[in-house]
Amino acid sequence: MLKKLEEEKNKRQEKIEKYSKTLKDIAVLNYSKSEDFENTLYKILKETALALGVNRAGYWSYEPNQMNSTKIYDTKINTLENTTRFYKKDNPTYFEKIESKHQVVMSDIRSHSTNNKKNDSYIYKHNIFSTLDTPVVIDGEVKGIISFEATQKIKNWDNEDINFSRTISDII
Repeated sequence: MLKKLEEEKNKRQEKIEKYSKTLKDIAVLNYSKSEDFENTLYKILKETALALGVNRAGYWSYEPNQMNSTKIYDTKINTLENTTRFYKKDNPTYFEKIESKHQVVMSDIRSHSTNNKKNDSYIYKHNIFSTLDTPVVIDGEVKGIISFEATQKIKNWDNEDINFSRTISDII
């Protein structure tokens, strides 16, 4: 029992150190004058997906009645995809959480099916099992959402993952 607790403590410490290193790397990128926002965003999505151990990381622009994928990085194909839309009328509870500046943490998104064919088709098309969405707030207003998507299997998000996502949204 004691050995198992020690192993968990060591794993947690390794994760914290990995996230700290990633944050330092991103902070340097984010403030570099030679990078434009698109390139910086691509690097942030790529580095955070790798650090979190997820296959997909995305930035969605937010408008009061919809959100649009600006960039979604997929580690399996090392590429970005663009322009998927979700509407408030189809997901009012999700939008309420985002508008309240709360994170939306779903370790098993498939069990939270919205009965919305478009959203469900997105989840199944990309084989998504878990999502961690964090609003990006600028001058007190939600301007976007940073989203991490685990594919292939469920990822049980822990406090370190959730805090890391919040920090990434603050950097953006």
